Amino acid sequence: MRRFIIVSLLLMTFGRSMACVSEKPTYNYYLICVEPTQQQTDSKQLKAINDFWKQYTNGRVDGYVDGWDRKTNTDAPTFIMKLARQKKDYEMVRYLGWLNKYLKISRDLGDTWEYPTRKQLLQRKQGLTQMLAAAKAYRGRKLLAQYRLLAMRANMLLGYNIQNINYWKTTASRMPQSVYRDMMENIYARALLKTGKQRDALEIYARQNDHQSMRWCVRHYRNLSGIKAIYARDANSRVLPYLVQDFVNNVQETQDVYTRPSAFIPDADKAQWTKKEYTEAIEEVGARAIYQDEAQAFIAFAAQVLKEGKTTTPALWHEATGALQLLLGNYSAAKTALAQAITAEGTQRMHDNARAIADINSVYTEKMDEQQQNHLIKEIEWMRSMSKLTETKDDQGITYVADPYFANMLQRMVYNHLVPELQKQGNGFLALAMLANMDNHDNDGTLPSIRKHVPTYYQPANSYNDLPDWRGDYYDALQHLTVDSLKQYVAYLHATHTDSPLAEAACKSSYLNDDYYNDLIGTRLMAAGHFEEAIPYLKKVSTDFIYNSNICGYIGRRNYQRPRWFVHQIIDNTQETGPRSVDITGNQKLNFCQDVTKLQHLYQNAGSDSLRTQVGYVLASLLYQASYEGDCWYLTHYDWSCADTVRTGDRDLILDAINYLDECSLKGDKNIQFKSLYALAFIRRDNAIDGYPYVFSDETVNFRKDTRQYKALAKLYRFLTFNPDYQSNPYVSHCDVLKRFLEQ
Repeated sequence: MRRFIIVSLLLMTFGRSMACVSEKPTYNYYLICVEPTQQQTDSKQLKAINDFWKQYTNGRVDGYVDGWDRKTNTDAPTFIMKLARQKKDYEMVRYLGWLNKYLKISRDLGDTWEYPTRKQLLQRKQGLTQMLAAAKAYRGRKLLAQYRLLAMRANMLLGYNIQNINYWKTTASRMPQSVYRDMMENIYARALLKTGKQRDALEIYARQNDHQSMRWCVRHYRNLSGIKAIYARDANSRVLPYLVQDFVNNVQETQDVYTRPSAFIPDADKAQWTKKEYTEAIEEVGARAIYQDEAQAFIAFAAQVLKEGKTTTPALWHEATGALQLLLGNYSAAKTALAQAITAEGTQRMHDNARAIADINSVYTEKMDEQQQNHLIKEIEWMRSMSKLTETKDDQGITYVADPYFANMLQRMVYNHLVPELQKQGNGFLALAMLANMDNHDNDGTLPSIRKHVPTYYQPANSYNDLPDWRGDYYDALQHLTVDSLKQYVAYLHATHTDSPLAEAACKSSYLNDDYYNDLIGTRLMAAGHFEEAIPYLKKVSTDFIYNSNICGYIGRRNYQRPRWFVHQIIDNTQETGPRSVDITGNQKLNFCQDVTKLQHLYQNAGSDSLRTQVGYVLASLLYQASYEGDCWYLTHYDWSCADTVRTGDRDLILDAINYLDECSLKGDKNIQFKSLYALAFIRRDNAIDGYPYVFSDETVNFRKDTRQYKALAKLYRFLTFNPDYQSNPYVSHCDVLKRFLEQ
């Protein structure tokens, strides 16, 4: 099987989940989020239900449907039923029996692949009828809310919508506020929808932030005409915030696809797409196409709404206007609208939304003077503090941000607006410092920075360092600097910036690990072939830093002094290569630079061809090992790919090795000539095999005679012909490529 294999230590995936190939984030988050998200609403409900089961089991399970008791290795329903029987809580035992039946029927209904028989349908109806009777017959107090919810669930699955409407009005609505009452009201809303009372159902869905149900109900209203229709019925409908938010965010989706197709649509014929085709592409992701003329019409309608004065939340309409003006590039108009949104009547969430959007817009309306820099510092801290307020822990005790809106807005402001503007203004080092500042806050602008307070390499044993040392926007930006610029930037990070409050704040809270930057500079110098210049930097890198870096396993198991053409130093899949995976002594990069520097001086001052070719051969071996074709690629880079080439700014170490070997093959003794010719035939540069490296082991190999490697193989063959003693050399007799070459 042909494979495109990438081995990378830097391009690790973001977040808690890992993927095969990471994608660079766009940070193009939606500007408006005036309502809690569906995920937040669902999480709140689920937490309330799970807390009940946690309390009942004294913390043994985290939930009912997906919960598990680790001590007995039992699923939650089985464990809780057993526990209830042990407690002799027969009231709970009976309820659990009905709950499990309901959950099974729900799962069966969700199985669209298996159609029930007539007998199964009858059994299902009988079971639900019995469930409904049991729920209505319950006279206890402890599980009253659960049984009444069960009654409405049974009615729902039986299709008894009128009965559910009556049950809600006469019974369920009188229950005290709880998650169970909310769920009953949601079923009531469904019954209203099924009986033609869509408006009433929609108001409930809107109040409960049930976006999934609401989106279906308003699927024909997700445009300006729909918003106008809802507004005409009720200027303060609970549905309007959702529709207005959806409208603005759909304008952004449309812009992403329509005005910047090269960034979002891979199709080669995108330039010839019709408006209909663009619309279809937008709607594929659940968005609704809203083009510029409709966006402008909305701005005019919002002005009319504000003028009429019927709305109790003018902040919403000002905010939507400001967000649209920002998206349309009318920054001055956006500034005015957003300032009005912050002070106008509305929810605190609307005011906070408007403030965050205004911060983004200020990048384009304000000069980057001391006042604006101080303003940005304050607003960045505010966004981080707002995210901090929503931090919570999941069932495994892992901290996460329940409401990511402000972290998203911070990322969008810095990555997509502030950094590009600073670069345009010629303030590249400040732009880099802002990237460093973001990376130092775990790339979401909220959680405490591990990198800031302790060395970055304190990570779980034998695991890759998934902090942004060798991946992410900051690292990528550093990689684009020249070595001289990188040195200047490191000095900039450590300097005092009395003339720039933003630079002072960004640099102080950035990653300032000297080991990291010295290793980075030293490695870049090595890649550029400046080995002697790299030595002072690499001398400053501690062994502890290397031991705790991702290349620890390579350094401890590979030796750059072993010629790659004779030995392939394979690391078994069962062996770890991450931090602390193997004991190491010293700095292999430093040792390599010292060895190469010494050999280069010796080569330059060699008084005979014999010494010169001996030294030249060793130099060729070392340089090739440190190239992207060598086993020791980690000496000059932090990542490797089988499709690698010489990178911009790097020295072509493979070409250097070839040049040394060419000389050695002509002027060296027989042994040096043999090893040099063998090495030249081995090196993959300008490969002789047609289709390499995507060739099956059992495929017929076709050689291209015009390649460097083919000519090297021919020279090796001639040498072996005139020096038959070397034909028995095991490297010759076991070389498959040479055998296939001879068969041509």
